Amino acid sequence: LNLIEKDSNKDEWLKSYSTARNSISIKYIDDSDLLKFINSSASIESFNCFISLLYKDSKLPSSTNKCYKKIFIYSSGLSLEGRAKKLSMKEYGISEWLEALNSINTWLDKEDASASLDSMIEYTACATEVLANSGIIKLKSIVEDFLKNYGFENKLDSL
Repeated sequence: LNLIEKDSNKDEWLKSYSTARNSISIKYIDDSDLLKFINSSASIESFNCFISLLYKDSKLPSSTNKCYKKIFIYSSGLSLEGRAKKLSMKEYGISEWLEALNSINTWLDKEDASASLDSMIEYTACATEVLANSGIIKLKSIVEDFLKNYGFENKLDSL
């Protein structure tokens, strides 16, 4: 599969892609979108975390909404119809979004909690809007700061 644009650890990336493709229905995420995410990923860790979140989301009744597509919109600095948008949204690349989602997932794990992918994406979008002009450069840092100060309202406690 030469569509994966990775130079280092190519075998690990191919394995991650293969695992993703074998575990998540093509009806939920097609090859084109999956390749956009893998080629945008800064680390295998963040990609694998995202695949895990995608897998869980694909099993929900709301999976037809394909909430992951919001990342394509938000990462280009655009907002969605119906989102209460009072502040401007700063543009962060897909790789930064995946790193931020990985940070939220790690934080939730430490809290023995979980959350839907959609609520994690919306949380990141909210943090982006609120702290867009805070001087914090990395989206991951913005989200981590937001988690530290405000927690995660839509978390589901583990049993």
